[in-house]
Amino acid sequence: DALPISNRLTFLPSGIKGLRALEYLELSRNNLSELPFEFSSLTNLEILFLESNQFTVVPGQVFLLPKFKWLEFGKNPLQDSIPPGSYKYARCKEIGGHFSVFVGR
Repeated sequence: DALPISNRLTFLPSGIKGLRALEYLELSRNNLSELPFEFSSLTNLEILFLESNQFTVVPGQVFLLPKFKWLEFGKNPLQDSIPPGSYKYARCKEIGGHFSVFVGR
């Protein structure tokens, strides 16, 4: 299942937790600066696009999703790249953004 959303959102509704079958989520070109706690309910999510938002750090909860593989994160006003300690939990193959490509385990 896939869900593209590009409407200048400033937050994700808590109802996102009901989309447990979601595998691909396109949230590029919004005004998001954080992901809600309910985001951790997306246990089937594999691919996430967060390009062109307002994130200053990579949201650490994506690294805890069991099937997560790919994050596209360019064009955000990053101050830090990857939250400390997150990489040891990552099941990612690549992360693209304003920082170097990160290769997980």
